[in-house]
Amino acid sequence: MYSQWEVIYDVIFAPRAGMLKAASCVSPLRATLFVVGGYLTGSVLFSLPWQQTQENMNGERGLVIAAVLLSVSCWLVSVALWHLAAELVGGKGRAKALLAASGCAHLPLFFQLLPAAALLLFPSNGVAAVLAFLAIVAWKIWLDVEAIAAVYGFARSKAVLVLLMPWLMLGVALLLVLIAVSIEMIWEGGMI
Repeated sequence: MYSQWEVIYDVIFAPRAGMLKAASCVSPLRATLFVVGGYLTGSVLFSLPWQQTQENMNGERGLVIAAVLLSVSCWLVSVALWHLAAELVGGKGRAKALLAASGCAHLPLFFQLLPAAALLLFPSNGVAAVLAFLAIVAWKIWLDVEAIAAVYGFARSKAVLVLLMPWLMLGVALLLVLIAVSIEMIWEGGMI
């Protein structure tokens, strides 16, 4: 059995091996705590500079709680859709293992503290802070790909396909709705 610190170290510095360890020994509750902590860090950081009064702080707390709950809900739905997509393309993994590994993929979100602190100390370096935030998000997405690949035994290219499949299906559904609405408008207008 691995300690949690070993798993965290491996997820950050050796992602493929770390995701295999995370899938086998991290509980879904601990993974949920990683997700909540990562999103809570970001939510609190983005609300701090604008809190001047007690009235604003009460409103901000509600927004932070809502943002964290929405983020956790989106994470759970994403894991469910990724599991479904992985099984559709022939993966042989477990949703519980993907939940644990994907939760560990949220660890880079804790590093949002660094560019946020730099932005508060040096406000003129906004572009550098934005680039750092984008790098952290890209790192998190890459860790999601590694989690899918590790849990289901996929190559990275197939894991990217699984990661994008829910978005591709949403795009196809929206395109079909757009076509149906367009045909209906043309039909109602007497052009056909």
